[in-house]
Amino acid sequence: MKKEYIKRNLISSLYRKGFMFILFCLLGAGYCFSQPTITCPSNITANTASGICGAYVTYAAPIFTPSGATLSLISGHTSGSLFQKGVTTNKFKVTYDNKSATCSFTITVNDHEIPVINCPPNQNVNTNTGCTYVHPNNTQWNATASDNCPPTTVPAASKTYVMTGCTIGTGNSLANAVFQLGCTTVTWTATDASGNQSTCKFMVCVTDIIRPKINCPADIVVDNKTGWCAAIVTYSDPTYSDNCPGGLTMYQYVGFQSGATFPIGTTNNCYRATDASGNVASCCFKVTVNDAQLPLINCPGNQTRSSNTTGGKYTNTGTFFDPISFSDNCPVTGSWPKISYTVMNNNVIILGPSSWLNANSLSGKKFNSGINTVTWSVKDEAGNINSCIFMVAVTAKSTSSIDEETIVVNENGVLLKNYPNPFSQMTTVVFSVPEDTYVKLDVYDMTGRLVNNLFAGDAVNNQDYTVEFDCNACPNGIYLYKMTTGKAVYTGKMILLK
Repeated sequence: MKKEYIKRNLISSLYRKGFMFILFCLLGAGYCFSQPTITCPSNITANTASGICGAYVTYAAPIFTPSGATLSLISGHTSGSLFQKGVTTNKFKVTYDNKSATCSFTITVNDHEIPVINCPPNQNVNTNTGCTYVHPNNTQWNATASDNCPPTTVPAASKTYVMTGCTIGTGNSLANAVFQLGCTTVTWTATDASGNQSTCKFMVCVTDIIRPKINCPADIVVDNKTGWCAAIVTYSDPTYSDNCPGGLTMYQYVGFQSGATFPIGTTNNCYRATDASGNVASCCFKVTVNDAQLPLINCPGNQTRSSNTTGGKYTNTGTFFDPISFSDNCPVTGSWPKISYTVMNNNVIILGPSSWLNANSLSGKKFNSGINTVTWSVKDEAGNINSCIFMVAVTAKSTSSIDEETIVVNENGVLLKNYPNPFSQMTTVVFSVPEDTYVKLDVYDMTGRLVNNLFAGDAVNNQDYTVEFDCNACPNGIYLYKMTTGKAVYTGKMILLK
């Protein structure tokens, strides 16, 4: 009661004396003497502590009046607390006598810590597509990165690479990346949410171990050039390629070049291709030159001999029935030439065939009466065989002094002969009779078969008649020609040797 009395007297006195301001304070809910005050510290900026996305920040307490007022933290954190990255507003309130005042300040925590990034180790790989290495569709070569602030695992979009060296390129994943031959440096960069960056590097070295491709022509088989023991052979060069361009070479290391002279036999031709990385590939083909040329052999001419042995046979002496010469296009080695003989009489082999020897001879051999067909054969080292043939006609030994080509019947005045005898295709038969008469002239083989009628008609006495006998289609052998007149029959013998 006393307090209210004093208050009213004070207000009345102040009003009368003109102290309106003081009066206002008294009437205005006690503001001028009971309203508290507060002052906060200045804004604070700090950096995140190592390994965490915040900072432990201490700050001075706000200054306030009156001293008996109550101070409280409305928002934010107390001094010494962990403040997360970003801006935190600390707001304080002071209260006194049901009156209050507030202040605030900010604590800004900045992230300057770079992400932790890890690259794969250096890689050594081989080409797998052309002259490049294409990495599989995976992330094994992508860098991994972590950060102190969320997201603690740096996303792929925040990781980028730059390739320098043999391969140039950028991106954020090496899945399906193409690396050129040689060494490429890959630099990965990780960027966190605050823009902090860190880098790491690794190297990718691509080696070419793929061999070149080389294709030789097919094997070649040719015959020798006539007169040569060899042949000139041309062929297309091998084709060759490589997975990597440039530096590819090819050379021949066995055999002869196209257009060269290749000897009889088989020659291996081999080529080698080498690429710029030293990879080697080879191919070979064969050139076979066959000796297709027959050796040469020369026989003596047809021979006529009179029998000198019992049974009408002829025993040869000397080398008259042996080959005159033989030769071959290829040089001889060893026991060449190899020769063999066969002797046939009346389609029956009487001598041989002999073995292939280099010293065969018909010396001392016996020949039957009639036509003996002698075949000499020579074989060269390639197995080629050539032959020559001649005839040996063996006739019974004559006891007359008259030429075998002529039959003369002196007592009757008859002339009958042929020439040449022996003959190879055609012979001439000459006859005359001592009186006018009918004449028939026929030719028979040794079997008695009529071969040809040469003449049939009247003949004038003592006139020579000439008739040509063409026996080109006849087989070798002995033939009889028979002339029949009105009074007698006369015969002669001719030998055909082709």
